[in-house]
Amino acid sequence: MRMTCSVLGRAVVAALVLVVGASAASQAQAPPDTKGWHGAEWGMTKDQVRAAVGLGPLTQDARRPDAPHEDALVLASTPIGRYPASVRFLFDGEQKLRAIALDFSTADAYEFLHDELVARYGAPIRDESHRDDSPRSLDYLEMCDSQWLLPSTKIGCSSLVTVVGGKKTELMEVLYSRRESAIL
Repeated sequence: MRMTCSVLGRAVVAALVLVVGASAASQAQAPPDTKGWHGAEWGMTKDQVRAAVGLGPLTQDARRPDAPHEDALVLASTPIGRYPASVRFLFDGEQKLRAIALDFSTADAYEFLHDELVARYGAPIRDESHRDDSPRSLDYLEMCDSQWLLPSTKIGCSSLVTVVGGKKTELMEVLYSRRESAIL
């Protein structure tokens, strides 16, 4: 009986070590949180964002035709890796930072940025790509979309390539957004 308890006791201890070890390993591998981008954090005012970013002149966004309600500061022509981007700092109705969009004019940036985000935050919760050669008005359409969910932030990395009559149009965006205001 004593031997059975000893063997059983060792088995329980071994199982607990495995559970605790797995728990510690999963905690050690949890992706870091981010509360913004490049010094700008969720809830900052425009003046605070201007002071925090310090990358160059931020201009008040002229209302974009596709987003007339959007209130933004723009940092034009900022290098992200080897790709030029326009960075839009988006503000909510209370004039607090709610999202940051990095816009690229080439979908070539997608693979580079996707890999950078995976290296920093781990595997995305969604990772999809699609090519459609059948749309009536397009020669073809390609879309890629990946998303990460962090404690304070949702991150989306998307690209769109269309070809119409042989003319190729590429768009690519990384969107960091405050978790409670983001849509996945």
